[in-house]
Amino acid sequence: MDERRKERRRYPRVKTNLALEIDDRGSIIKSRVENISSSGVYCQTEKPISAMSKVMVSLFLPYPDGQKVDFDQVKFQGVVARSQPIIKRDSIIYSVAIYFSDITKKDKNKIVNFILRNL
Repeated sequence: MDERRKERRRYPRVKTNLALEIDDRGSIIKSRVENISSSGVYCQTEKPISAMSKVMVSLFLPYPDGQKVDFDQVKFQGVVARSQPIIKRDSIIYSVAIYFSDITKKDKNKIVNFILRNL
């Protein structure tokens, strides 16, 4: 692998399609997680969210090995690290990266275990 193209991120991330709800000061924005690491998530939204905003996030993880048909809801406070518009043909969507700023150890472990199962 070319040295210049090496992954520079501190934590591994996996591509996914998990359901996500972002509470931005009372406005609920539904989205899908495109990739996740143990430090944050990346998604696209139809509404803008200001960079550096504090948001509450609900993430819906599948139970391991299909133990249950429902999802395990993980809640955390996050900070929007990046929010950039992407102009599509007929609309604008927003590329949003959210850093986990306040998450319980139990919920962080659920995310880490999900990542390890999907590497």
